[in-house]
Amino acid sequence: MLRLYALPLDEDIPKGQKNRLSHLAAVDLLSTALAADWHLPHCRMLRDEQGKPYLADVPLFVNISHCRGLAICAVATLPVGVDCESPRVVKETTVTRICSGAEQAFLAASVHKPYDFSRLWTLKEAYGKCIGAGIRLPLAEIAFTIHGDTIAFCHPQGDAYTFLQLLLPDAHIAAICIPKSNAVQQIQYHLPQLRVCESQYLPKGAFCHVTD
Repeated sequence: MLRLYALPLDEDIPKGQKNRLSHLAAVDLLSTALAADWHLPHCRMLRDEQGKPYLADVPLFVNISHCRGLAICAVATLPVGVDCESPRVVKETTVTRICSGAEQAFLAASVHKPYDFSRLWTLKEAYGKCIGAGIRLPLAEIAFTIHGDTIAFCHPQGDAYTFLQLLLPDAHIAAICIPKSNAVQQIQYHLPQLRVCESQYLPKGAFCHVTD
């Protein structure tokens, strides 16, 4: 099982405190989710040697992310990576450094380049966080193609992982990466109305909204 949670953040947080307070909000969101839905009111979150968060003595996997205006977290029964972004303009040198040739062509043809760049970036970072490497990977070699609501992972490990991308109506983008597994029977979310894009290995009908 995989559950996703999101929390809108105040975009007027003072610049010098934004990262720290947004991180604390994401951790608080995770703590609330663990207590309410997983019956785990007292957990210690630690970090492994690569900096990936994990729960001490609890057989669950967690990941958090935050950006301007949004915090998101995931709790799952298998490794998971999440990332969220709001569209932003990037330098062409950045695109060349982190995007494959096909991705660069995709962006060159895009009429919403900042948005589509953020779509690619969140997928890359979600994969890096899922495997515990973060963005220390050669990002241009972690390539994706996006056709409508379908995502393809163009990588030697392409058959080993599956992806969800959530396009929220306020232009925020969230991406989730999990290993391909028959164990994933249900993906639940506490999120606003959204458009869901996915890769090929998710079970049909697994994605469902949870109401309190």
